[in-house]
Amino acid sequence: MIIFPTVPIKSTPSSSQQRNLSKFMENVEGPFAMLRKCRESGNHAKIYIRNNKTIVGHTMGRIIAFDKHMNIILEDATETFKRRKFKYSEDKYVGESKDCSQRLLNLGITLPESKVKSVNRKNCIVSRYVGKVLIRCECIALII
Repeated sequence: MIIFPTVPIKSTPSSSQQRNLSKFMENVEGPFAMLRKCRESGNHAKIYIRNNKTIVGHTMGRIIAFDKHMNIILEDATETFKRRKFKYSEDKYVGESKDCSQRLLNLGITLPESKVKSVNRKNCIVSRYVGKVLIRCECIALII
């Protein structure tokens, strides 16, 4: 039986392993270059948010980071969306809604303060300050 001595192997990581998010944000072209310029200048970006059917609102804030999938992290963000004023249908299975604000305060969770503005008889616009927020790429419709 032959026994080989153990020799430590030194290897350098390949270029694909050395990449990280900050290097990606520095070397981008095309639409990502606009995001990079907005991040470097510190200007606010307005990002329109969509669901399956339509655009539901927008978020404004300073871009901190983004990745190749266009997931975006915003700082000092304000979220604005439209919702219905009243429920016109009756929930037969859920029952009455309960106020859980005191329970959240006991846990140390504070909800952002919302400003509600009436648009018409059925809809209202809600605006709230959320601080830092991560927006997934599948929800983004437009970036201005």
